[in-house]
Amino acid sequence: MFEQKPSKKATLGSPATDGRSGSLASALVEGTRVRGEEQWVRACLQQALPNVEVRLHDDGSRPVMHDFDLMREGRRFAAVEVTAAADAVSLELWKLINCGAR
Repeated sequence: MFEQKPSKKATLGSPATDGRSGSLASALVEGTRVRGEEQWVRACLQQALPNVEVRLHDDGSRPVMHDFDLMREGRRFAAVEVTAAADAVSLELWKLINCGAR
């Protein structure tokens, strides 16, 4: 069995919001601004894959970069791109409820 390294515990649940109309908060990770949903996915991956390092790949230096590298024993074995899909009607209703009519 793998020996689990001590690490910061990721908290799972809903992504954090920054208080602005329910939008996901962004934060600096490894010196790069990361969207709230990417932070949440990173926390989920770290929790689900405790022996894998989830390393930020998209530092904004080039267009069309994937978001994260999955690393094991110092070697990348997978790339992760965070995407989202939402039903347009549901999204509009959510915006109306959370942002108000504009």
